[in-house]
Formats: sequence, C-alpha cells, structure tokens
Amino acid sequence: MPGLNIQNVIDGLMENIAIVDEKGVILHTNKAWSEFSRKNNGFYKKTAVGANYFSVIHKAANEGDKNAIQIETAIQDILSNKISTCEIEYPCHSDNEQRWFIANIQEIASTSKRQFIFTHKNVTNLVVRENNIAAAQRIQALGQLTGGIAHDFNNLLSIIMGNIELANLKVSKNSEIHRNLNTALVAIKRGESLIQNLLSFARNQSLKPENIDVIILLENTLSLIKPTLNRGINIILQLDEKPIMINVDTTMFTTAILNVAINAQHAMDELGEIKISASKKKLNGKSFFSSEKQVFGSFAHIEILDTGCGISKENLYKVMDPFYTTKEIGNGSGLGLSMVYGFIKQSKGHINISSQVGKGTSVSLYLPLDESNN
Repeated sequence: MPGLNIQNVIDGLMENIAIVDEKGVILHTNKAWSEFSRKNNGFYKKTAVGANYFSVIHKAANEGDKNAIQIETAIQDILSNKISTCEIEYPCHSDNEQRWFIANIQEIASTSKRQFIFTHKNVTNLVVRENNIAAAQRIQALGQLTGGIAHDFNNLLSIIMGNIELANLKVSKNSEIHRNLNTALVAIKRGESLIQNLLSFARNQSLKPENIDVIILLENTLSLIKPTLNRGINIILQLDEKPIMINVDTTMFTTAILNVAINAQHAMDELGEIKISASKKKLNGKSFFSSEKQVFGSFAHIEILDTGCGISKENLYKVMDPFYTTKEIGNGSGLGLSMVYGFIKQSKGHINISSQVGKGTSVSLYLPLDESNN
C-alpha cells in the first residue's frame, strides 16, 4: 500500500512489539514496547532501538532465568531454520502486581538482512479469570463433598447424643459417670457447630432472611467483637449515615462478620487496627472469583480491613477452602472463611479478598440491596 509506514502500523497495536535483525539489534519498537520498558526499573535503554535484544536475553539466561533460557533456545532454533515461529507464556511480575505475558517470535519478510518480530502480549486478565474459575469450581466440588459428609455425620451425632442423654437418666447426677457423659455432650455440641459451618459452606444451611439495616447490625456487632480483641488492637467503624437495607439471615451475617474480624486479629500480633466500613455500591460488570459472569446491580458493600501480616499471593486462592488454615494444629478448624463464603453465596452475594504480605488484608462482602427500602 502506497505511503504505508511500518512505524505507524506497529504503534497502532496494543501488544509490545520490537523488530530485530539476525544479530539481535533492535530496529523498531512500538509505543507499547517503549512505555512498558520505561516502567520496568530502568530497563528502557537495554530494549530501545539500537540496543541488542539477544544480549539481554542471553544475560538473563546465564543468570538462570528459565523463561529467558526458553526464549533463547527458540531464537536459536528460528535462526537455524529448525522452526519458523514460537509462542511462550511466561510470568513477568512486578513489585505491585502479578502479570503474565505471551511472547511470540517470528521471522518476517525482508529484502535485505533477515528480520524478526517479537510480540509480547499481556494476558494477565485472562490468566486471573481462568484462576478464578478454577478456584470457584474447586470450591463448588468441595462444597458438594462436605455437604454430603456433614449430613451423614450430623445423623451419627444425633444418635450418639440421644444415647448419652438416655444413659444420663440412669446414673446419679453427682457421679463421675454423669460428669463424663456431660463432657461428651459438650463435645458433641461443638461437633454440631462445626457441622453447621460445613453446611453453610456447602450452602445447604437453612437461612431465615429478614429485612435489616446493615448500619445498625454492624454497630450491634461491634459490642460482640470488642471483647474478643487484644487490648492493643483498635477497631474503627466507618458507616454511611443513611440506612442500608438488605435481606439476610441476621444470625449468620453477624457470625460472618465475627469470623472475619477474628481472622483479622489472628493476623496481627499485639498491636494493629481493624477498620469496618459499609456503603452502597453500584457494580457495573465487576469480576469475582465466585462468579463466572460479571456482576451488575446495587449492593451493600461491607469491607473489613486489617493491618496484619497479609496473605501471600500463592495462598490467596486457598483461604476459602474448607479446613485450610495457617494456624497450628488444634488452634483452628479452617472453616471460618469457608463458612463466610457459603453464607454470602447462599444470600446471592459475592466476596472479594485482596492482600499484601506485611501490609494487611481486605475482605469485601457484597450483598444485594433491598431496593424497596433504600
């Protein structure tokens, strides 16, 4: 096409693009490539026009970078005509976020020396979406499994409790046997409580929704949370002045807030801060790992933010799995957040968790607004 300028063409593309000669010298880069290089710790000069890109890859490969080794091998295979093109997916994480790219290397037609085009496409959103769907499917499968086990185990506990109560009627109330039977009953009741958490996670728990104001409920819940906190932990409420009406099971909602607050305390030592806020929020296509579709509509947004140790990126997708816990054996059932997840899903809501190691964790609960009362 007359007047077609290669620089204008590649500048119009969103992918990071560089064209190099057979020795690795960069001949052209597009705007996306240059902007990305500038944002990566002074890497710009090493990947600008005139620099040798093969040298950059070779240096990284010599330092043991597995992705660089893979790319360097692909370059050699293309130069020796073993292959004509190569596509490699690789992580390229920054200090602030996890990122994934697909690198494509291909020879392009040239009237003089051989030339190659390097394309780096950011596929982070796609990878995150796939991870979210996989996590949701895993939790759904676990929910089905734990729901079945919970029902069967609950039936067994009922039989055991019934027999213990019958035995209690036949022994003296002051006897050691009576005391032992009562201890067993206490343990059974704790087992029943765990079963209720499992059923909540599996979304098989019977809920009794009622119309409530989130603001009033959180203010009342604060009186339950404070006695459980260490003295050095400060709790702050940031609430809208106007009512925020929703339809949920009040007891389960209160338990969910308590579970998140207790988890927040465990993430801190003796000092720290828990901030609980509530507001109305309109979602216009927000993505959640718990939903394969983007979410729209009006919601009550409750956020519990702590200044604790945070959660590592590799563990963030596990925190709502039942029985997953970072606490020592015997100090936690690992059902707290899974119960919260089950309750929120059963209430047609959504949950989102973000965290940074050493900076704290944010748990956001989204519950549908009662439009008739807001």
